[in-house]
Amino acid sequence: MKNKKVGLAPGTLIYTGELKDEKIKIILYSYNKETVKKVIDNSLDKLSFFNEKDFVNWIVIEGVHDVELIKKIGVFYEIDNLILEDILNINQRPKFEEREKYISFFLKMIYLNKKSDEIEYEQISFILGEGYLITFQEKTGNIFNNLQERIENGIGKLRNKKENYLMYALFDIIVDNYFLILENFEERIEALEEKIVNNPSQKIIEEIISLKKEISKFKRNVIPIKEILIKISNIDYFDESMNIYLKDLHDHGTIIYESIEIIYNRSNDLIQLCHSSIGNSMNEIMKILTTISTIFIPLSFLAGLYGMNFKYMPELSWEYGYYFILGLMFIVVAGMILYFKRKNWW
Repeated sequence: MKNKKVGLAPGTLIYTGELKDEKIKIILYSYNKETVKKVIDNSLDKLSFFNEKDFVNWIVIEGVHDVELIKKIGVFYEIDNLILEDILNINQRPKFEEREKYISFFLKMIYLNKKSDEIEYEQISFILGEGYLITFQEKTGNIFNNLQERIENGIGKLRNKKENYLMYALFDIIVDNYFLILENFEERIEALEEKIVNNPSQKIIEEIISLKKEISKFKRNVIPIKEILIKISNIDYFDESMNIYLKDLHDHGTIIYESIEIIYNRSNDLIQLCHSSIGNSMNEIMKILTTISTIFIPLSFLAGLYGMNFKYMPELSWEYGYYFILGLMFIVVAGMILYFKRKNWW
């Protein structure tokens, strides 16, 4: 889908994802300490009623595939086309932008699909202005359901805080999901390490390579978070009361950055460990085969010696010659095995 934008002028609005027939869902919240209003609508007819002063106005847009609707939202909130272009580009790298009347940033919501047990990515775009916050979700489906329930039921600090605290709460949910993905990676690495120790094979190497690709994709989408948090901390948009929350996010970003580096390095070590284990297994097999071959060398010599068709060989006419050779072979084998064991070669 990336090639849709090739050759187009900057600011050209085109949706880069897969086309969908379903309508975009719009959820409007307007709340303060005393009251909260909520409207679910698929149009923008009631948008002007959710722009009141002394209220926090949260506009939730689920789905960004309707370009005309996104344009109208941009016109209403005076969002320039370069930002709207980034909202419609679902392959947008996480980043932060500051404008005169608002700030915007783009993140990836990354979560584990419980049904398929696969890691899924969804772009979340934020527009934060005076008295309002707009969130654009790539897919329909309420990923911030718990937070919305807290607003509706007056649980926690949300109803007592401004829109920048709402932004922090949403950001915190996204970052918390990153920790869950990191835990998933760690569990899978530990499981692979156990497999490597018990039974290293080429199939395990393929599993490691697949895991490395997932970790690399996660890393590409998460590493920019640290830079975004630094930029957010350095702007004058937030008052001092937000410093403690921004510091908390910054600390989480640092932990994630360090953790993903450690996990990525561990995934690299897995391949080396697997190759080493496979090599050791092959060496052990070759050691056993070599030992068996060595044991059979004198046996082959004895068998070959008495298998020659010379007419005068005293042992051939001896009544106990056959049993003598078998006994001699047994003694040779037993002696060699005993010698190998003393040398720890067996």
